[in-house]
Amino acid sequence: MRPRSGGKSYPETMAAADDRSGSLSETDHQAVARLADGDARHEVGEPAMARARRDADRRSRQCAKFARLIRIARLVMGNGRWGPDDLAREIECSQRTIFRDVEVLSAAGIPIYFDKSVQAYRVPDGFRFTGIEPAAVDVENAANPMRRDLLGQTRRLLRETESFLERLRGLCRELESPRPPPG
Repeated sequence: MRPRSGGKSYPETMAAADDRSGSLSETDHQAVARLADGDARHEVGEPAMARARRDADRRSRQCAKFARLIRIARLVMGNGRWGPDDLAREIECSQRTIFRDVEVLSAAGIPIYFDKSVQAYRVPDGFRFTGIEPAAVDVENAANPMRRDLLGQTRRLLRETESFLERLRGLCRELESPRPPPG
């Protein structure tokens, strides 16, 4: 949306407006200043509800795009061959949207590329998202939210490890127990 000021500076806009109407109200001065500064998002006299609705729509579109990016990354990093047309059909969007999203993923640090030999997107073998590095977390600061995240991840890992160890112990007991010969 273009500012109503026509790209003029604040003083030029004010002078032109004063010439037309003789004087401006305080609200008009604020609106013209906002437009001259390049903030044309809100129209003069626009209801706050309409602005809130547009903001909610914008946030909703951003969430949908973020979900689409995560889905593309998971599909490409998983099993199967995913070309642009396959991804577009699966995600229900255009191929052009897939091309833009792949660029965004690449810019975000995911080494995604198109493999011409199989006509599909690929991510190098062994690529994994980085997790929280314990050395990067200030464990001395009790108010640090990353400390809580690291604690939660550590406890979950311990539970999974204990469960795995218990299954290994059970397997060892089973292998060590004498079995009658088949027959």
